Amino acid sequence: MNPPFDDALAAHISDAFARMLAAGEPPAVAARRLIDTAMVRIALAVPEDQRGPEYWSDNLGLLLTVATVQLRHGVLDANIEQVALQAVRVVLSPGSRFPAVPRAAAKTFADELHRHKTHQARRAADTVPTRLLPTPVDPSAYDRLVALVSDITERREGSDDGRLAEMLAQFNALTQGTYTAEEVSRHAAAASTDTYVRYLLAGPAPMIEDLSFDEASRVVQALTAGTLKEHDEWYFLDLLEHNLPGGHVRDLIYWPNHWFDDPALLHLKLSSDQIIAYAAGRSGRRLRDASSVDLPHPAPAAAPAERDRSQLQPHAPDTGR
Repeated sequence: MNPPFDDALAAHISDAFARMLAAGEPPAVAARRLIDTAMVRIALAVPEDQRGPEYWSDNLGLLLTVATVQLRHGVLDANIEQVALQAVRVVLSPGSRFPAVPRAAAKTFADELHRHKTHQARRAADTVPTRLLPTPVDPSAYDRLVALVSDITERREGSDDGRLAEMLAQFNALTQGTYTAEEVSRHAAAASTDTYVRYLLAGPAPMIEDLSFDEASRVVQALTAGTLKEHDEWYFLDLLEHNLPGGHVRDLIYWPNHWFDDPALLHLKLSSDQIIAYAAGRSGRRLRDASSVDLPHPAPAAAPAERDRSQLQPHAPDTGR
């Protein structure tokens, strides 16, 4: 791959990638390994608030090249994506003095990433069976709840009066909940107001009496694609946890080391079928059309201990559902 513009560090990365390919490395493996080069590690180690003009002048080509190679081979690292998007904002910001070539490279990466995310989001949405999708959000209820969250938060931070109780009554009527002002403010602060409101309006995840193994597996596929909106992610996690009680699906997806009680399995990658097989086995629920699945590790004798996940993502707010 040619570097996005004439830059020594960008050329070095492109050469390193070409050497790995020549040595027989699969392209995706070689692209993933670029993050392990010393120059990339040094660039990523600089805190975001310390990345000034000199930093971008030195590292722009390096970072955009790594990000572009990884994106094109489907292995874009989350840290690389974050710093590349910061680079795009800096380079394309009004008043930027970067010349035309790096500006074009930043625009190209941003466009490619947008197309990739859009494609992935469509695939994830298409994966979930229609009957398992959350209730569509009513626009008028959405607008009303957004306004109420803002009003309740502001009122709580000021003086408490009868108006606050009236707003909470309206909020709870719309959400079918029994929330306090403190809970509304805390939950809204834990995510964006948009995410919180859309999650509430989706309603509680139902028990699907005839849920099939394939349907549950397809929900996991959508979750692990990493392209769902946060409120949809919360809803589908609720759906799986509700329908496989005690299966601890969240742990299997995001913290397998905790589920298996084995620190060495933190980065264990399970297929969607394996995740559902483990969770259904732990839950004791036999799903429709379930068949034998090869499992790489024996399930532990005891279920994972309950713990405070308030500092771990992804998680839905404790709404009492």
